[in-house]
Amino acid sequence: MANKKDALLWSIALPGFGQLLNGKPLKGIVFVLLEFLINVQAILIK
Repeated sequence: MANKKDALLWSIALPGFGQLLNGKPLKGIVFVLLEFLINVQAILIK
C-alpha cells in the first residue's frame, strides 16, 4: 500500500491513480476511464 499522502496527491492530479496505488485496480481503472470520457464529451481535450 502506498503512502496515503502520495495517493491523495495522485488522485488530485489524475483521478483514479490513488485507487491504483492503494491496491484497488478495478475502482482505479473505472475512475480513469470515467475521467477520460467526461473530458472527451466536454471537449476539454483538443
